[in-house]
Amino acid sequence: MSANMLVVLRDGAKSCRASARDISETGCFVEADDDANLPSTHTLAILSPSGTWVEMPASVVRNASGKGFGIKFEALSETERIALQYLVEYAEVSDDATG
Repeated sequence: MSANMLVVLRDGAKSCRASARDISETGCFVEADDDANLPSTHTLAILSPSGTWVEMPASVVRNASGKGFGIKFEALSETERIALQYLVEYAEVSDDATG
């Protein structure tokens, strides 16, 4: 889905705030001016509609230079998977309301 959500992408001590769109149960696109190293493993934190951060392991799988990068969610726990399903459903409802 295309609803934008605030995210923080962490790679060790480095982190960047960005916007994520096209969130699905397998990944998303992170809009960012900076490029990400390929392949690389990160922690992606997504701000949920309730105001809590949902963290999950993720890998950068595609670079769109100067526009952002594709993220694939990796080895999600059951709790992370349920939280992600909630975020995807929220994005779908948001898209329906605006689109």
